[in-house]
Amino acid sequence: MEQVVRSFTPERETLAREGIESLTSREHEVLRLISFGNTTKMIAGDLEISPRTVEIYRARAIQKLGARNTADAVRILSYMGMARMHA
Repeated sequence: MEQVVRSFTPERETLAREGIESLTSREHEVLRLISFGNTTKMIAGDLEISPRTVEIYRARAIQKLGARNTADAVRILSYMGMARMHA
């Protein structure tokens, strides 16, 4: 986690905060479920949507967060959640 914290410059943190604020509730939910280790198929079943729709929500969330990939998006959410707890 220390490496993640070092990679968050003030500019990156601001962009992440803005990205999180712009996520729809569904995009946030999809990332949350991914962070628990759920597959696209599992998430689609839980949310009663198609797997393709899950992929679209995931891709939009990654773009809004300025993340490089899904793992990076989950790290951003995790870091920002922890940053709020310590603020």
